[in-house]
Amino acid sequence: KADMKNAGGIKKFGAAKKDDGLLFPLETFTANLAQGDGPRRFLRLNAVLKFNKKASEKEFRARKPQIRDTIINILNSKRPKDLLNKEGKGFLKEEIKAAINTYLIDGHVMDVYYVGFQIN
Repeated sequence: KADMKNAGGIKKFGAAKKDDGLLFPLETFTANLAQGDGPRRFLRLNAVLKFNKKASEKEFRARKPQIRDTIINILNSKRPKDLLNKEGKGFLKEEIKAAINTYLIDGHVMDVYYVGFQIN
């Protein structure tokens, strides 16, 4: 199908969006969740932060300990039932973005992508 391929034979699915930002993956988080009625539970989370184009890798690297600490503190405050539904996961993304953006100078977090999310 020539209409879906460029001259090199690679499929094209559309142009990049203007709001595309810079992606910075974080190492895996393993954090205890807040104690609910049942046994102690923990969350294993793999996430990627999407920063605006004005963000610098230098600032991200310098702030990485703060970013990790912020995310761990947020996760420690959550109960399993807070995170087991779609709304809870979405609210967690917004909370992480807002918390990190309070101390960034050059850029800001536009989105948080979960690439692994497991509650045990």
